[in-house]
Amino acid sequence: MMVELVQTLDDEPFIYKDAYERLGYGFHHVAKAVPNVKEEEERREASGASVHFHDLPPGRDVYFLDAGEDAPGMIELVQDNEIT
Repeated sequence: MMVELVQTLDDEPFIYKDAYERLGYGFHHVAKAVPNVKEEEERREASGASVHFHDLPPGRDVYFLDAGEDAPGMIELVQDNEIT
């Protein structure tokens, strides 16, 4: 298990700051490593989730998805590989 504590230090737009302004302090997201992150993102988007962030850091493919106002937080999808 990995726990991240994040603090924004400026007023620039940032995925964590946006969630804090909408939901307040607390839980932000859970990460899930999947064999094919693009297929999982498309499946979840077809079920009503929306992509809030996508990045391709070295060796990874990362998506943050929001499942709507009633969801307790976001889902982070990461490519399951040797790095994750």
